Amino acid sequence: TYHTSLKVNGFFYIFGAGAGICKTRNSNIGVPDNATFKESITLGPCNLRQDAINEVMNRLGEHFHGSSYHLANRNCNHFTETFATALTMRDSGALKLTTYPGWVNRLAKTSTTFVNHGDVCDVQKEAS
Repeated sequence: TYHTSLKVNGFFYIFGAGAGICKTRNSNIGVPDNATFKESITLGPCNLRQDAINEVMNRLGEHFHGSSYHLANRNCNHFTETFATALTMRDSGALKLTTYPGWVNRLAKTSTTFVNHGDVCDVQKEAS
């Protein structure tokens, strides 16, 4: 499995169990102890002002709060994909983020195909 955060305008946005969504300038906050850095992937530019980004964050907070975290249904990878999609939709009007790598959350998405654990993240719906 992979841990992801999203860097936007110098801030890292993360999602974790108990904490929910956090915004920090420290890239190591919220990283699991056993994690090893793999790579940074550029998803594209963000031309939104901070108030517009904050508005997106507040909206996503309804779905991504500390008690909603689930390893298969709603994890940090669901969050970063949903957040990046929401920013892309808001900034460029694109309906789908094509630069988010599918392999990042493949294990969780595959497991929810076989076993429905309840509140499964719907990236497109929650990003709009």
